[in-house]
Amino acid sequence: MIFRIFKLFAQSGVLLLVLIMMIGEEAFAEGDTVCTGKVMGETTLTNANVGKFYFDAHQSPNPDANQTVDLSIIGITDEWGLAPGTRQYAACASDEDSSFPRGTDEYILRGYGWSDDVGFISFYCDGESGVGENEGVNCGDWDYKVEIYAEKGGIRQISGNAWNEALGYIDFDPAYFGGVTMNATGELSGYAWSEAEVWIDFSGVVVELPGEEIEITEEWCDGRPWLCVQVDPDPDEVGDISIGDLDDIKLADGDEHYEIHLYLREEDGVTPLDMTEYQLKDLKLNWIDTVKINQLTGNTAEEDANRCGKKTLNDIETPWRDGCGAVVYKPVAVSLDDFEEVTGDPGHYLLDEDIRSYAPTTNANISYTTSIQPPVPFFNEYFFTELVDDDKEPWTDDIEQNILKLESIEFELVDKDGKPVVQPQVVYPNGKDGLSFKFRPPVEVNTLYANDLQDTILAYRGIPTNFRVGTTTNGDFSFEDIIIDFILDYEELETIDSCTEKGKNVMDFDFLFLHNEQDSFQVKDENLGSEMDVQAVAALPDYDPENEEQYPCSIAQGPTLYSEIQYYVEGDGGMGTVAYYGNKLPRITSMVVNPVAVVHGNIYAAEAFSPAAESQVQATGNVAIDVVRNTVNENVRKYLSDVGVNEEDECTVETLNAENLDVACIKKGDQSYAYVTVNDENVLYFKNSEVHLELLGGDDSWVGKWVLIIDGGRLFIDDDVYRADGNSGLAVVQMRPYNAECADGNIYINFGVKNIQANMVTDCSLFSYDPLYGIDINTGFPDWPDFTAMVNSLNNQLLIEGSIASRNTIGGADLDVAMGNPKDYLLLGTGEILRLPVTSEERRLAQLYDLNYLRLFKLDVQKSEAGLPIDQSCGKALTIEEMIEINQGGTVYGERINPLTNDKECNGIDSTTRWDPDDNFYGDLVPVNVEENMAKGLDTESDFDPIYIFYEAPDSFVFEKTGAFRSR
Repeated sequence: MIFRIFKLFAQSGVLLLVLIMMIGEEAFAEGDTVCTGKVMGETTLTNANVGKFYFDAHQSPNPDANQTVDLSIIGITDEWGLAPGTRQYAACASDEDSSFPRGTDEYILRGYGWSDDVGFISFYCDGESGVGENEGVNCGDWDYKVEIYAEKGGIRQISGNAWNEALGYIDFDPAYFGGVTMNATGELSGYAWSEAEVWIDFSGVVVELPGEEIEITEEWCDGRPWLCVQVDPDPDEVGDISIGDLDDIKLADGDEHYEIHLYLREEDGVTPLDMTEYQLKDLKLNWIDTVKINQLTGNTAEEDANRCGKKTLNDIETPWRDGCGAVVYKPVAVSLDDFEEVTGDPGHYLLDEDIRSYAPTTNANISYTTSIQPPVPFFNEYFFTELVDDDKEPWTDDIEQNILKLESIEFELVDKDGKPVVQPQVVYPNGKDGLSFKFRPPVEVNTLYANDLQDTILAYRGIPTNFRVGTTTNGDFSFEDIIIDFILDYEELETIDSCTEKGKNVMDFDFLFLHNEQDSFQVKDENLGSEMDVQAVAALPDYDPENEEQYPCSIAQGPTLYSEIQYYVEGDGGMGTVAYYGNKLPRITSMVVNPVAVVHGNIYAAEAFSPAAESQVQATGNVAIDVVRNTVNENVRKYLSDVGVNEEDECTVETLNAENLDVACIKKGDQSYAYVTVNDENVLYFKNSEVHLELLGGDDSWVGKWVLIIDGGRLFIDDDVYRADGNSGLAVVQMRPYNAECADGNIYINFGVKNIQANMVTDCSLFSYDPLYGIDINTGFPDWPDFTAMVNSLNNQLLIEGSIASRNTIGGADLDVAMGNPKDYLLLGTGEILRLPVTSEERRLAQLYDLNYLRLFKLDVQKSEAGLPIDQSCGKALTIEEMIEINQGGTVYGERINPLTNDKECNGIDSTTRWDPDDNFYGDLVPVNVEENMAKGLDTESDFDPIYIFYEAPDSFVFEKTGAFRSR
């Protein structure tokens, strides 16, 4: 089939329903005052890639309902169950809805259906108010619906559109084949047509309209003959969707529990068995138990069981008491004597002991995404990144899940004389082929955030990343010595492999918390329940810039923040330390990148070496800058000594055109600036004034050669200074009085400026700034509130065609290389040295001066409207389940290239390599907004560094006799 991703999937509710499949809910919409009509049955298979649509999230006497379906599409291996999983979200027929008024005897479908192959189908979205909802799930700013029209001749026409992420809009009344209709008994027939060009046959689906009485069988064992086993509550049908508030999912506190009920009835399924006439042979309960006391050791459940002299935990009734597992009790071989008959309900028995655990199970130890709408669950034990131990051996792929699953129950029933009534056979708990119990963590790490609420760690080397971390305790428990470790790591082997391709020895990264200069820190029980912000930074350790055999990696693969939770428990005949994995980042993909200034030709700046990409720069130090400055000053005084202007004004230069010069000053006096000509150059001269260069655009706004001189004031370049023909010259000179401070004398480049064609000289420095945050009035530094604001603002490329002579550095912010050898300081453009340790503010100050950080443009992973990353190799937005499947060696297909080829296989999300199949780069980084973020004059297929400086020799009187700007 053809997979297509449409904008409506942005907030379609599909992913939230995946969550609901994993964590159910008891409330339901079929039967409330609005949506009382049931939708049951399944469509007729017409396309193997689409599968059937199921409408079976409820109990019903209708034989086409209540079927279990394969849930592997959402990553639940070998699990079957009902979908959408709860009645609250099941498709239903409504007789009223203010958003879509209808006539008499007309109805509307709401809620969701399910397909094993393409996921959830949404039948309704009310986006009229701007926040669309379908049964309480955000479905985006969209309006669509499926309507059931009034009966005519015993037939109802069905019209409108449903939605599926793979099929797009599903039209119930297409132009051909008559569409879908409903007969007098509620049976549907006919075909709907999807945007993916697939027909769906709705024969087999039954709609019972509102007002019809439907008998609902609430209990699985009602009407079942001989023996039936029911677990209460059903782990598949309990739980809210908010972490920390999963009240119906039992806590792993050794107290909250599940009950096992036994029903013994005659062949009619109603009459209780008279156990004086029958004998029930011992029940054999078949379990899968891998719930470990300490999951962090890396041991398997089998290895833990070996400590107890057992082969597995499956046949141990009390693993916790025996010291080899965390499940307090599970029945393995029991008799009727182990049950107590429920008073007032003959034939109904309750097991004397309950199912409890001291450690959480994998299916309830989850966290939620923050960048995807709606949020989806993420197993805390699963790592997207491959981390290695001290022996460089990967360990994150070997974490065994904590599973407690009752697969089946074996029994034999005989009469009082020992003659078989029911031959030995197997029954299933709650009618399911294996029932997985859920125990949620009593101690949790809150959903983690990196900078601006992302599921990724997308950081720059040397720029601290802010993590919001916190902890939560659930229920009342008396555990001791609670410790939560937060640990930083990255994919060391992948990082080395990617850099080794350069043919040099590779230096590892250090990824450390700033507050303790360690890769981990602990939160203990006395600090539980609090939230905090912590900063971490990635940098190069032990890097010797003079060693040509070393290569400094510019990208750290897979930076990771994960948590480990442990506490001591003493009770129920056993004791021990319980440990398991908590919340982590990334929940999708992550990387650390290094900002790189690509310099072609000479640039004059304060001496520094940049451990960046393979860019070679000539660094001459402050003396050379002084030489350039003195020469420029001499020429300015020579030609402009007699020019007098009013001082302390604020002016905006909107055109550089002698015939149409436009300079707007606040005081509006004729002497706020001076305009003179020197040879064939036009000169604008300002004294102690703040000047904004803001050309109106178009070739007419800049004609001829110009020199812009700001003597003792600030210059703000607030718009591109660019001509496509490149023929007009511009020299920019910013001077300060001798021994004066630079607070009022820098050149500031607006964050939105992407192109500057100018030779620039300043006695002070060149900074990027954002008018939203402004300039510190006392220091003259751009007033970034934090690193996040700086990173978000500076996500544009910058191409400077000309030259720079300033008090900046190239790499001065990287000299400390992870707070270790070989340097132990940062260097400012003024030549000032900042000795370690430095504060975050001091680090950001060094980055202000460092031209590598003048821009922080980066390629990014393209996202769908729902926030899902798009695999460029197949054009598909991958769900978390699909990414996990690919990482584990499975196959996922994307959009078909053309009808004659097979579906293109997805290779997963690589957030460290750009996408360019022509050059054998098969990653997923692309320029997401080419027009918005990339500079003109660069190759949009290959020039992806944040800042380029292409040397162009100046041709102006201000540089005469210097010889300072000569091409190599």
